[in-house]
Amino acid sequence: MLPLLHVSWRGVRVDLEMREQATIDYTIHEGMLVQDLYVAAGRVLDPHSPKQLIEYVYTEHKLKPISRLRKTTVGETKYTTTLDEEAIAELLTRELPTQVREVLRLVLEIRGVHKVLATYLQAPLDKDNRLRCSYAITGAETGRISSRETPLGTGTNLQNVPSGVARAMVVPDDGLVFVSADLSQAEARVVAYLAHETRLIDVFQSGGDVHRRNAAAIFARLEDTVTPEQRYLAKRVVHASHYGMGPQKFARVAGLPRLQAQALLNRYFSTYPRLKVWHLAVEDQLRRSRTLHTPLGWRRQFLGVWGDELLREAYAFVPQSTVADILNDGLIAYEQERPGETLLQIHDSLIVQVPPELVPRASEALQRCLTRPLQIDGQSCTIPVDVKVGDTWDSLH
Repeated sequence: MLPLLHVSWRGVRVDLEMREQATIDYTIHEGMLVQDLYVAAGRVLDPHSPKQLIEYVYTEHKLKPISRLRKTTVGETKYTTTLDEEAIAELLTRELPTQVREVLRLVLEIRGVHKVLATYLQAPLDKDNRLRCSYAITGAETGRISSRETPLGTGTNLQNVPSGVARAMVVPDDGLVFVSADLSQAEARVVAYLAHETRLIDVFQSGGDVHRRNAAAIFARLEDTVTPEQRYLAKRVVHASHYGMGPQKFARVAGLPRLQAQALLNRYFSTYPRLKVWHLAVEDQLRRSRTLHTPLGWRRQFLGVWGDELLREAYAFVPQSTVADILNDGLIAYEQERPGETLLQIHDSLIVQVPPELVPRASEALQRCLTRPLQIDGQSCTIPVDVKVGDTWDSLH
């Protein structure tokens, strides 16, 4: 798709001074955390060494090991003991000795800091000091665009850059500003219509703070009494429940004990019971034909081994494919008008840069190009487009 090539070629400008200072700050911070880890463990412990951590956690402290099915170097699959980030998050949902909990918490924090440092702050720039990526049209079965470093080994996956300093260092070119257009709660809205879950549709259509309104419904509270923690949990449970995430994984993702995670999932499904009915309908369709269709005419056959992983892919296919189509078609339409330059495509949003005097025109064009009425099982649905203006990528968050 030619517009994506244009986006890749343009790349984004990086504030080199901010990048350099952030690199220094993160390096110092990582070093301090490593020293805290040594104190907590009572000895030197490499947070990036699976061997040392497995020995410390599973052998010395005799915790029940977590194993995953992995492919070996010779192509075989077997269960191997692991302490990757997912395994550590799972362990942190258990009852643990205080010392081990602190060690694992520090290991996760160190790895998070290191990832921002190595993957984003130190990502190789091109000769013009711009940061680029390569977009892949066939990167996902759902039609979502994926990205990675360029063929020259520069850049990084710009679709996964976390909020904070890694985005704050990305700035417009001189004399320009960023304008972003975001499809608001796009996939969750599509799911609500697919499930004919009128109560959830009402939450989205009522406007305002969707996560706060959702929390009020889930926890049976008045909206103005919803706590920040309840709002956070409501936000996390939406994706988990819609796409069939089990309580164990949801516990890891949300940082909750397993029983609390299970209770929250149960509460969500009891609040919006037609979501479970939709899951059963998807499962029934797969059993009959192994094929699903989207509202915009795409279809996919699911020929993998029957099981939870296949079902999770199936639940995600229609909403993700539908949103991907809206965004990709919107990008093509906007590039034909081009009141400014498109710099980034981030799953459910576009970011462009324009002179300040063209902000109204760019905003109107983005709204128009990304607004697409849908017919989902006889219901009309239009996903709202939120437009923001800022002078750094992070200011658009």
